[in-house]
Amino acid sequence: MPGHDNEAGKSDHRHLDDIELPYRFRSLNELVDDFWRDVQGWRVS
Repeated sequence: MPGHDNEAGKSDHRHLDDIELPYRFRSLNELVDDFWRDVQGWRVS
């Protein structure tokens, strides 16, 4: 399942199942759009 977070001690990153990838936060609106794009891609795969 996809997710985005900014855990203390780590830079912003996102999760796609068991994979952790860097994420560049730009704005809340873009974060929400990116999250739903990841959800859509995850549901298709």
